[in-house]
Amino acid sequence: MTTTTDHRTATTERSTVPSDGDERCAWCRRSLPEPAATGRPRRYCRRSCRQRAFEARRRLTELSWGEDQLRGATERLDDASVHLAGIEDLVRELRQDVDDGRSDLAGPAAEELVGRLESLTDDLRRALDSGRRPVG
Repeated sequence: MTTTTDHRTATTERSTVPSDGDERCAWCRRSLPEPAATGRPRRYCRRSCRQRAFEARRRLTELSWGEDQLRGATERLDDASVHLAGIEDLVRELRQDVDDGRSDLAGPAAEELVGRLESLTDDLRRALDSGRRPVG
């Protein structure tokens, strides 16, 4: 069995000649009909197999991420990390103000609000660091 590293090939391309010497379709692995006297050797047993292989290669190309898409995703993650760092700083300052009694908010309501904000920023940081979106 031979494999290719071409990203446009959706299926692992196998040799059309198995060990028993009988040529096989590159898509469905059925035996190929007798080759014609002239022309290119057949790779597929039917037009439908050739079409399915073409569709699979095209779909793989559509689903592949190019360098620009990867760079864009990385930049968006970096931007999100910077924004989250700013929010974390604000939450830390709010926590310090509530602890020192310098906040307009006071009492259990302020404690609960700051606790929820800290929990939310912790969840967002974990999700961002792991490359996943937050659940919930």
